[in-house]
Amino acid sequence: MDPCSVGVQLQATNECHKTYYTRHTGFKTKQDISSPDLLLLQLRTGITFSDNNTICFHHAKIYIERFEDLQKSCCDPFNIHRKLSKKNLRAIDLDDAAFLSAKFGRQFVPGWKLCPKCTQIINGSVDVEPEERQRRKLDPDGRTAKALKSLQFANPGRQTEFTPETSKREKRRLQTKIAAFNSDRQVIPAKSKVYDSQGLLLFNGMDLCDCLDEDCLGCFYACPKCGSNKCGTECRCDRKWLYEQIEIEGGEIIRNKHVG
Repeated sequence: MDPCSVGVQLQATNECHKTYYTRHTGFKTKQDISSPDLLLLQLRTGITFSDNNTICFHHAKIYIERFEDLQKSCCDPFNIHRKLSKKNLRAIDLDDAAFLSAKFGRQFVPGWKLCPKCTQIINGSVDVEPEERQRRKLDPDGRTAKALKSLQFANPGRQTEFTPETSKREKRRLQTKIAAFNSDRQVIPAKSKVYDSQGLLLFNGMDLCDCLDEDCLGCFYACPKCGSNKCGTECRCDRKWLYEQIEIEGGEIIRNKHVG
């Protein structure tokens, strides 16, 4: 089956028609998707869906129906986390995304989540009167227009993420991400590959992120070799080892269920 337009534009055709979240395979067109869902799809992927575009059932699940549920860590909009923050998260709705994007001049996507620390930073910087919040919620047309204007951005690739203010800041965040990712790994004999040439696990074909969260859509910077956001410190393509466990913020240990 051919890949969908979303998979092609996000350079994720290997994920088209997967059955992780749906039993069936097929396509949806613009006519099959409601206007609110089309807006969410645009804001979450950077793709303006046209009449001749298609989205497979798998990508419809992860970018429309289950996007919020699949966000397992804070989106870290202020670059403050040294490790992934996964506790007590609050989802950003469409109203908040439009308002915060305009207020802070950086990308907030509906469905992303904030930890208490980032929420506190926002609450300390933004004073929103209850009447104003209620007014925005009762104005769906204005909300949609503001969302499209404030959140309009070019297709960034597989992971929607705002651009760091400087290359130096980007490098620092990448370094802290790598430093926080120092963890145990199981080393497989040199002649035995664990991943295929596309970065999928050979023994089950799974596209597992190096953070070991099976629902993660990719939480690392794009791999310089393959472009995937699921590669940690080294590219997964043809790799001969995998991570056995990682430790996230708060001391929680995530173990790899696929280690034999």
